[in-house]
Amino acid sequence: MRSNCLIYALTAWLRAAPPGEESYLLIRRSRIRWGMFHALHGTLDSDTGQIRVTSYKPPPGHQKTGPAPFFDGSVRDGDNP
Repeated sequence: MRSNCLIYALTAWLRAAPPGEESYLLIRRSRIRWGMFHALHGTLDSDTGQIRVTSYKPPPGHQKTGPAPFFDGSVRDGDNP
């Protein structure tokens, strides 16, 4: 699937939470370079009270050279590099 982190996080945030459940659109600084950002989606785990984070990332081993408007990637749990 070709997309990017912002499109994934925004669409997941808009459609994920039924009324009464919490959904979060999270933004953090990019690990690639200063001045860029990475968007993530979070949902509240009612059992633990913690936020479960998912993000859209390029495949493992991909060389990050800068922002790409669209790229092949996949949705992954968490935000590990």
